[in-house]
Amino acid sequence: MSKLTSGRTSVLIADKNAHMRRIVRYMLNSLRIKDVYEAQDGGEALEFYEAFQPTILICDWELPMMTGLEIWELLRFQEAGAPAMIMMGDRSRRDCIKKLVDAGIPAYLRKPFSTKDLGERINTLLNRGGMRLTA
Repeated sequence: MSKLTSGRTSVLIADKNAHMRRIVRYMLNSLRIKDVYEAQDGGEALEFYEAFQPTILICDWELPMMTGLEIWELLRFQEAGAPAMIMMGDRSRRDCIKKLVDAGIPAYLRKPFSTKDLGERINTLLNRGGMRLTA
């Protein structure tokens, strides 16, 4: 089990599938991240990102209204800079992964993924900001 050791982490989960959002929320809760918001489409994800300013955005590649990649492109050039983002999806083809790398998306999780995998990606992102999750 992990816990937050520095600062307070908040996460926005954007996924069209309510069941997947619940699974990711449960994983985050088991990592002791309780400040979690959920969006069901790209428009809502942008709205909630602006309203809540989460520490991390966990976003599905395929969302109604706009893709996770389109959300990234809109957010990365904001005044505050690029968000700490984990893209998730079921894509593993080289061309899809290359698009993420070329766009500068900091992390990718292929569905299905474990709590351990999620925690490792979050640690990587938080370590860049001087925070981390520890066992």
